[in-house]
Amino acid sequence: PIDLNVSYDINSFTFKFHAVTLDDVKYSHKLISSDFNNAWSDYVSDASVSYNYLQPGNYILLVRCVNSQGIPNGKLIHYSFIIRPPFYRSWWFILSSILLSIGSIVFYFRWRNKQLERANKDLEAAVKIRTEELSESNAKLSYSLNDIRDSIKYAKRLQDSILPSRFEIRKLFPKSFLLYKPRDVVSGDFYWTSALEMAGTRYLFAVVADCTGHGVPGAFMSMIGADKLNNIINDKKEVRVDEILNQLNRAVKQAMKQDGIEGQTQDGMDISIICISDAGNGKFTAHFAGANRPLWILRPESPLEEIKADKVAIGGYTDNEYQFKKHELILAKKDRIFMFSDGFPDQFGGEQSKKFMTKKLRDVLQANSHLPMEANDQFLDRIFMNWKGKEDQVDDVLIWGIEL
Repeated sequence: PIDLNVSYDINSFTFKFHAVTLDDVKYSHKLISSDFNNAWSDYVSDASVSYNYLQPGNYILLVRCVNSQGIPNGKLIHYSFIIRPPFYRSWWFILSSILLSIGSIVFYFRWRNKQLERANKDLEAAVKIRTEELSESNAKLSYSLNDIRDSIKYAKRLQDSILPSRFEIRKLFPKSFLLYKPRDVVSGDFYWTSALEMAGTRYLFAVVADCTGHGVPGAFMSMIGADKLNNIINDKKEVRVDEILNQLNRAVKQAMKQDGIEGQTQDGMDISIICISDAGNGKFTAHFAGANRPLWILRPESPLEEIKADKVAIGGYTDNEYQFKKHELILAKKDRIFMFSDGFPDQFGGEQSKKFMTKKLRDVLQANSHLPMEANDQFLDRIFMNWKGKEDQVDDVLIWGIEL
């Protein structure tokens, strides 16, 4: 056929040709397309040629011949044919595919942007609602915190009202100091003092107590302790320090309903109490009793002496019928006594963030016994703050020193 035009799946051909002559003719051929240009084949007597699996394209088959003497026929024979490509390789399909892909990408991004815009609007609405809720919660929390602060401030005023004033302390003990540093606004440590006149003898009491916990719970215990001491000493006129602690132990356990039933609170307090009376000739009779808190005595030109306390607390697990021990002492003018809670020795600090320890506190007091008694509070406060450094204060701090 002339101008052969076939589909891509018709791609194998056999071409036959013949020269009109009686001579022995040999043929040579080559196939030309846009993709390749084959070399001429050798001259052979075979008057046919086959091509298999040709790719789509435009082809021209060229044929030449020579006679038996090798003289070529000057005229070339050519035959043109076309193999059409499959539709997916046609220009219109490729262009359509490109345009469709571009359109799909554009559509996807527009759809995605709308989705993001919708999500952003939903998120903004949710954030707005949550912000309003948080603002309302913060307002309520701020109100509650202010209410709590006001309550704690009121609790401090109540606690301050039961603590002796510095004026009252100096009136009874002119040469004395008091280092009192609550960890929080209110304290679980408390001090107490009183004076009784009985049968011509004046008894001076000094008490240092360390209640279970600190802050508001500790302050609650301190108010119970101070109230019970006031009742036992000032109302009942009890001057025996061992009996004072015996009664205080029973009163605290009763107030806290500590009947030994499982699940009940076992809060209590550690305490040291001393009662001093003038024995004449520059001498003083002193009686001491303690529950887990000792008494230190520093006499001129003598090492610091410790009077140990009973190894039980007031309240808690201590039995109702427990009998505290009384220590009778003879003191003289210029003797110094110290009572303290465990807040100062237990404070972490220093270069290795360790506890200050009781021994170091003893050494500090003895090494600086030349200082006026009234100057010790500021001196000890500087030592405490330098030791603490950037550490948090771990407990309430209370040290009471008295010089006779």
